[in-house]
Amino acid sequence: MHFSPILPLVDLTKLLISFVILHYVTRMEEIKCLAAPSWKPVYIKFYSIAVIVMIIMSMFSSPSSAVCGFIVSVNVPLGIIMAYAVYTYIRDLEANFMNCSLSQEDKYVHEFLKLYSLVLIMLVAVSLLVVVGAVLAMFPIPKYMEAKRSLSLSTGPKSLDSVVKARVASINKAKK
Repeated sequence: MHFSPILPLVDLTKLLISFVILHYVTRMEEIKCLAAPSWKPVYIKFYSIAVIVMIIMSMFSSPSSAVCGFIVSVNVPLGIIMAYAVYTYIRDLEANFMNCSLSQEDKYVHEFLKLYSLVLIMLVAVSLLVVVGAVLAMFPIPKYMEAKRSLSLSTGPKSLDSVVKARVASINKAKK
């Protein structure tokens, strides 16, 4: 049986990031860094706790089980909202840093979460572009159908044997 160390590392990374986010948001609430009340810290805390629970549940279930399917189907839309919430929450806090007394550790965590939220937003944007592109590829849009047709005519359908024979012939020609 082959064991891949990648999956436990991914889960441990998610757990660690969720704990860091939970600790950071709780700490910012304790020192009352965000002046105006917002839904974002509450959502971020509950989502972090939910991710921790979902990772622990997924560790004890098989990848093809209904539990893992449920986790993925719930995690995708809530994760998109989480990316937005963390991205905007971190930037809202930055405006209020003059009024907060932050330790050096809090500043490091803030910078990490700022970078992490930026990467998350970029991944969400790229994923949405891929999904939109895939959906558009299903529809017969004339401009793209013509381009696809001309591309397939110019290259033509080739069998693997004809490609190999052409490659061998070009190698033999180069040797002479």
